[in-house]
Amino acid sequence: MKKDACSEWQKGVATLTITVTLLLVATIATLTVARVGLFEQKYTGLDVRGKEVHAAAVGGLEFGIQWFWDSWSQLSWSRGEAGEVVAPVGIADHLGINAGVDSYRHKLAYELVTALDGAGGGAGPVVVRVISTATAEADSHVAKTVSAELMLGRIGLFHGGDLLSAPPLVVEDCLSEVAGELVIYPYQGIAIGTSSGNPSCIDSSSLNLHGGDIVAQPEARTLSETIFGLPEEQLEERLREIEQREPERVYVVDLDDSNNPHRQQGYSFSGGKHGDWRTPLDNINYRPYVLYFTDAVGCPRIRGEIAIYGLVYYAATDCENHDWGTATIYGTVAVGGSIADLSTTASVYGQVWDFSPSAIGHRAEGKIEPGLATVEILQLPGSWRDF
Repeated sequence: MKKDACSEWQKGVATLTITVTLLLVATIATLTVARVGLFEQKYTGLDVRGKEVHAAAVGGLEFGIQWFWDSWSQLSWSRGEAGEVVAPVGIADHLGINAGVDSYRHKLAYELVTALDGAGGGAGPVVVRVISTATAEADSHVAKTVSAELMLGRIGLFHGGDLLSAPPLVVEDCLSEVAGELVIYPYQGIAIGTSSGNPSCIDSSSLNLHGGDIVAQPEARTLSETIFGLPEEQLEERLREIEQREPERVYVVDLDDSNNPHRQQGYSFSGGKHGDWRTPLDNINYRPYVLYFTDAVGCPRIRGEIAIYGLVYYAATDCENHDWGTATIYGTVAVGGSIADLSTTASVYGQVWDFSPSAIGHRAEGKIEPGLATVEILQLPGSWRDF
């Protein structure tokens, strides 16, 4: 009887032990599964947030690069030294995007990699790092910064780069008749050059060349290619673009001034096509100048005893009659087509002009100043960073 009771007790203990063990195993398994699920859920959430904030930062970087492309001239650093950082003009830091889980605000910045002293003055290109930081609105600790570097370079305005080094008078074809006396003071022994004609078609019988020669290019070129290294159809657009940055030095004269609604300088031009130009371009703070008469405006007459320092350029090739009055021009007069009738007692002094930023001065502190040049911007390969 006692033996049977002991046996039953032992069986009960064994059953209880097994039951407790199974319960403990089940509890541990449940907790483990719950922990793994919670970890996976947390990891998935972090992965989604990470992808979202990364995408938001990249989107901000793309916007920042495009803004620089369009508005680089608005940036101004205090000293122009490498390492300086500024924010874009007119863009609030809260510029953002709703990515789904959260909304992200952007902060854009532009860091000088190369100093403007020298680079901005024309000695070399300027490298700027565009920095975009995206931060979650709900969780400010969720943030991502990406960056890329852009290089801004300049292409000199003229065929020779920044130097306008041409004869005092350049005609595309020929010159056949002069009424009055055009006085030309040669530059480096050359008084007149023709870009596509022949020296024999330049009638110098009524010209005072002061011993200067008449020369032609070895290979015939258009006038725009000779002076600027560009076809005429591209030249006017480039000059208008430069005029927006340098309105004191570049004058693109057209019949319709609505083509340039941002003109800051005034000038005296009247009479429509083949009208009258009466404005001196002789301010010592801004010379040399580029005075460009478009094809539409024809060949305006220069009126009054005015002085012009730099380049006077006539794009029209179908107006053979010219009248430069009693003007004094220090530099070059370039004429498209031929001159069949020139009425003038003007004087043209041959002179080389340097249009580089360092030569013309007028450089604003802490700003990129390419001067009278075409601006080219490219993203540097391998400069993209996401850390």
